[in-house]
Amino acid sequence: MITEYAADISDWEEWQKAYRFGVILIFPPEVPVAEVNRLRNIHDSRGQSMCRAHISLTIPLPRPMEAYHLEELKGKIPEGDFLLERVSYAVPDETMCFTERVRLNLAGVRQ
Repeated sequence: MITEYAADISDWEEWQKAYRFGVILIFPPEVPVAEVNRLRNIHDSRGQSMCRAHISLTIPLPRPMEAYHLEELKGKIPEGDFLLERVSYAVPDETMCFTERVRLNLAGVRQ
């Protein structure tokens, strides 16, 4: 294992238990994400208190992460900055399949 995991999750809500072994996230730089975190604190203070604004790359991991899992990612994900042109609002259907419902093109983005 590459880290410790919560041993006693008996006080966690049922949906939270799926997150015991974590997820892989991108935390955007502070400059663009500060306003998002401020708005989340107003409109979703509970979610904001659990995790700052992020981009999820995985669903909750089903088992502990091992060092070799991270090694598998090296060289497969290009490094460097990336330009975010739009954000999408995705909603699950009755089968929990998320589909994009609305796409917001961000201001100042080249067309």
